[in-house]
Amino acid sequence: PLAALLIFAAALHLAPAAMSLPWRPFQYDFFPGVLVFFMTGVVSYRLSQGPLRGLLEYLPGGRNRVWTLASTLAAYAIIGMLALAAWRYVAGVQGNTNSLRAWAFYLCIAAVTPVAFALTKRSRFDRFLGDLTYPLYLVHFPLLLWAAHQQLASGRMQDLLVVGTVGTATLALTFLVERPLQEVRSRNRAEGRSVAAP
Repeated sequence: PLAALLIFAAALHLAPAAMSLPWRPFQYDFFPGVLVFFMTGVVSYRLSQGPLRGLLEYLPGGRNRVWTLASTLAAYAIIGMLALAAWRYVAGVQGNTNSLRAWAFYLCIAAVTPVAFALTKRSRFDRFLGDLTYPLYLVHFPLLLWAAHQQLASGRMQDLLVVGTVGTATLALTFLVERPLQEVRSRNRAEGRSVAAP
């Protein structure tokens, strides 16, 4: 079922190209078009918890803090090098994201993801980055549109302004909204258990 869903998601992603529709918004700004990337992450995680689990246990992501930090940095270095190599390789194919070069990049990221899961599973820093992902997802696009509309700067300065604004908004949402709400929910659950206890 999971493999069938992945194939279906890939078909949804490729269908607009087959129908000669523009790749944006249909393949990268429309949920059915990006479902394949979510599903690839799910499959990578399932592999890390299933068939590959025994092999991944040998990786040095243990309880030792030094090893955990080193493993986390190694995982990010691997992904970063892959991303840099792919960027240089794929550069110049804008508007042709269905090329073999682009899909080779996607498959490399999918292949290294279980390793990244194993290396960073006990890393507090990695967990913190994970907590930032949803607030980042919520704020980045509206702020990008706002910056493009306002034209407060140009070139590299505008890029730095957008990154700084998105980062600040992400941290604010995490620490001023999400964390306090989590604490309230935790207290409510604890109070509910204490009331239910005989």
